[in-house]
Amino acid sequence: VCSSDLHAPRMYAHLYGLIAIRIGMLFVQDLAFTAQRRNTVILSTRVPLIFSQMIMNQLSKLDVELLEDSTFQDKFQNAKENAGWRTTNMISDIFYSLQSLLQLLIAAGSLLFLNWIFALIVALTAIPTFVYQAKSAQQVWSIWALNTPTRKRYNYLYYNLQQASSLKELKLFQL
Repeated sequence: VCSSDLHAPRMYAHLYGLIAIRIGMLFVQDLAFTAQRRNTVILSTRVPLIFSQMIMNQLSKLDVELLEDSTFQDKFQNAKENAGWRTTNMISDIFYSLQSLLQLLIAAGSLLFLNWIFALIVALTAIPTFVYQAKSAQQVWSIWALNTPTRKRYNYLYYNLQQASSLKELKLFQL
C-alpha cells in the first residue's frame, strides 16, 4: 500500500469542501447582485418621487410674490430637475463604494492570510496606479463638472457652433 493512497480520501474531502464553499459563494454573490439590482430600481423610482413631494409641499407654503421672482424660479427649476437623480446617484455611489471597500478588505485579508510578503508587493505596486487614477479623475472632474469654467466655455462654444447666426460672433471675438 502506497502512503499517498492513505491521504487520498482526506484530499478529496478537502477538495469537496472547497467546491462546496465556491458554490456557496456563487449563491451569495448572485443573491447580493439580485438585491443590489432590486434596491437600485426602488431607489431610482422612490427617491425622485419623495423629493418631488417635498419640493411641492414647500412650494405650497411660499408667498405668491416669491414665486414670481426670477432668481427663485431658476433655483426652483434647478431643484426640480436635479434633486432626484443627484440624490439617487449619491446614494448609489455610497453603496458601490462600500461594496468596493468590502471587496478590497476581503482580498487584502486573503492575501495577508496566504502570504504577507506577496500582499506587500501587491500593495506597493498598486500605489502608482492609485496616484495616477486620482490625478486623472481630478482632471476629468474639472472638465466635465457642470459649473466649472471649462465646462461652461465648452457649452457656450458648442451652442454657438450649432447656429449659423452665432458663427459671426465667434469669428469677431476669435473664439
